[in-house]
Formats: sequence, C-alpha cells, structure tokens
Amino acid sequence: MGFTPGSILVFIYAGPATNMAALSMIVKKFGKKFFSIYLASIVVDSIIMGYTVNLFSNFL
Repeated sequence: MGFTPGSILVFIYAGPATNMAALSMIVKKFGKKFFSIYLASIVVDSIIMGYTVNLFSNFL
C-alpha cells in the first residue's frame, strides 16, 4: 500500500525544519515565545498542506 502523498509531504516539509540543531538555534536567538509560534506554525502548515495534497491527489 505505502504512504499517501500528503504524509510524504509532511515528512519532507517538517523534517528539516524541526531538527534539533535548528530548534536549539532558534530558541537561543529568538526566545521561547517565538519558538513556540514557529513550531506551532510548522505543525499546522504541514498538516493543512498534507491534507490538501491528499484531497487533490484523489482526483487524479
């Protein structure tokens, strides 16, 4: 069966943005409030984009 196109997009999109080196640098440079907003936006955007890709991939 395999993965859906939307789940693959979520892994590709959220993976590099949430590695430990990048996250620790963001906390040190910008603070905890910005970090929480950054992480929440990554999660929300990746889920919305994954759902959208799955929705449109069903029409192909």
